[in-house]
Amino acid sequence: MKAFAIVVPDNKTSMAGFAELKESYDRYGHDDGLEMHEAIPLDKVQGYTGGNGLVWNYPWEGKETDLKSGLIKSAYTTADPRKRISCFLSHWYLWHHCKKIDETILILEHDSRFIKNYQQTVRLQEQNLILLALMIRQWLHVNQKCIMI
Repeated sequence: MKAFAIVVPDNKTSMAGFAELKESYDRYGHDDGLEMHEAIPLDKVQGYTGGNGLVWNYPWEGKETDLKSGLIKSAYTTADPRKRISCFLSHWYLWHHCKKIDETILILEHDSRFIKNYQQTVRLQEQNLILLALMIRQWLHVNQKCIMI
């Protein structure tokens, strides 16, 4: 399974975290490859959001209930809202990449670490992962406007 790690290229902590992630990835015998995926730059967040028809509807203050899902969305402190949106967009682009290449992929944060061979775990839980991938693809298909929650 291809793996992608979201990294902030100009951030020393993020780059060091990716190096540690890569070391743990290699240590546990993974040979499918781990690719660095650069996070959406903060100065491009607005353009990428609007250009893809996305609307941010998670509250910045208070609580809201999403009537479709029943999810209660509670605001949480964010020093720079663009960073939260950048994080989402970075995942969103990888979800679309998954759909485009029609393969199951693993999406990681730069500070993830492997503590055992995930491929063995994947074989034990392969049906669950396939189901998750199908659910994501279905969500992308049904929600063509991809409104964020």
